[in-house]
Amino acid sequence: MTDTFRLCLNAENNPVNCVDFNMLRRKPTRLELKLDDIDEFESIRKDLETRKKQKEDVEVIGGSDGEGAIGLSSDPKSREQMINDRIGYKPQPKPNNRSSQFGSLEF
Repeated sequence: MTDTFRLCLNAENNPVNCVDFNMLRRKPTRLELKLDDIDEFESIRKDLETRKKQKEDVEVIGGSDGEGAIGLSSDPKSREQMINDRIGYKPQPKPNNRSSQFGSLEF
């Protein structure tokens, strides 16, 4: 079974500016749901639910002891210190005199 449709470049159906397209149609494909498919779906769904539950448990436990997640109520210095400790960064104090900023330049 074929269907034909026409594509025209202008509003009127002038055959000079139109193109006809033929489309082939086929019968719909039949899909069958088997018992194995249902079992596989159920096992994947249960696995996803257990992962979600474990993730929620980790978030609750991590948020309660203060180490797992950075709390919004903590002050910025302790938060900054926690981040520095976690990444292994040890900032050095900045010198305040001008000779240390410019080196030993003499004018």
